Amino acid sequence: MNKDFDYDKWDDDYHNNKCINILDLISKKDIETIRKLNIKVEEKNYTKCELEVLYLDLLQYYNDDIDEKELELLKPLGIIKNLDETEVSREEYNELLEKVYPYNIII
Repeated sequence: MNKDFDYDKWDDDYHNNKCINILDLISKKDIETIRKLNIKVEEKNYTKCELEVLYLDLLQYYNDDIDEKELELLKPLGIIKNLDETEVSREEYNELLEKVYPYNIII
């Protein structure tokens, strides 16, 4: 572990520094798409933690590799959601993930 790493500073920044304007990452149209997925999103500055939570909420609809039987088992747990039950196309969803994902890997 890096001796110079200051966990408390990182933790404070991660949870409290509202440094990411969501409109710098996605458009107002994308915000409406997220709302169609029943995910709460606001036009505001986000902390890195809030952005990661948004990304994890979006990932609930990423279930291309799950067969129908697994999907039916996981849906009641709220872990996996079916995109077909929304007004969002797979193309819209994938484009949205591509906009949010790159930022999350550098947090």
